Amino acid sequence: MTPGNSQKRNRTGQSPAVDAAVMEWLRDVCKKDAPINGPIMMAKAKRFSEKLGDNKFSGSNGWMFKFKKNSLASRFF
Repeated sequence: MTPGNSQKRNRTGQSPAVDAAVMEWLRDVCKKDAPINGPIMMAKAKRFSEKLGDNKFSGSNGWMFKFKKNSLASRFF
């Protein structure tokens, strides 16, 4: 990017497979009108990371903030 260029880069998270699994889970949960909150979503993301063999995933508040910001998941909350 050159200075003064206003385009933003499309960034992916540290664990795109986990992000994709959580997004799919969110879609399913919303279809059922089940309640969702941050701790539930973080716990589910941690379980997905374990199943996918991603030992580096922490499921922190920082991850949740970035996930909601970058994936349009905020529309589910």
